[in-house]
Amino acid sequence: MKYHMLNVIWTTISSGTLFFIILALSYTPNSPVFAKDIQIKIVPGANNNAQLLSTRQEALPPIAHRPPAFDPVESCVELKGKVTWINMDEVAHKVVSGTSNSGPDGNFTTTIITPNHAVTIPSPTHTGIFPYFDSLDPILNGILNVTGKTCPR
Repeated sequence: MKYHMLNVIWTTISSGTLFFIILALSYTPNSPVFAKDIQIKIVPGANNNAQLLSTRQEALPPIAHRPPAFDPVESCVELKGKVTWINMDEVAHKVVSGTSNSGPDGNFTTTIITPNHAVTIPSPTHTGIFPYFDSLDPILNGILNVTGKTCPR
């Protein structure tokens, strides 16, 4: 029956219009949105950068002037996505949500990420902006934006 109906439609209207009709019929509003998975690198020398900053006598520079530890420092992932941290540094790291001043907030945590290894975790279960830091080296920090929409590129 459906084939016959499509055959009749095909012979009576243009192929461009048919494409839009089929597309409209196949769309369902509650279809799952496939989340974008992201990768964040822990840069080589991140630990050395942190040691250099923590041994200085003067106050720490603003985040914008600190050597980066995470690449990118600010990341965006879609809700229900996955975040992979890749440790390219020579020492282990452990990423937790929260700030080094306030401590972990419980939204996400990784296991210890040894050098030249990666850990993947699901994104937080709700949208928002989540600061994170390295619990083994708390001066290293970044921001994860979890969105219900497609992340900008």
